[in-house]
Amino acid sequence: MLGMLSPSSRGALMTTACFLFMFMGVFGGYFAGRLYRTLKGHRWRKGAFCTATLYPAVVFGICFVLNCFIWGEHSSGAVSIMS
Repeated sequence: MLGMLSPSSRGALMTTACFLFMFMGVFGGYFAGRLYRTLKGHRWRKGAFCTATLYPAVVFGICFVLNCFIWGEHSSGAVSIMS
């Protein structure tokens, strides 16, 4: 079941880690909004939205730019965008 995470398939582990990190932003936003609302915050929707989207988007952007540099050097360590 976890054969795609074997070290022999390059990039699969990093791709899976990036996907899971960005997907978990949804749960992070939910719990951030709940905690902010519990502490009597008035802008809990904005806090939940920023937690769920802003931080994962920044991390994805940085990883994407770095991967483009690696891809530009024709390295075999680059994560393929098409597959």
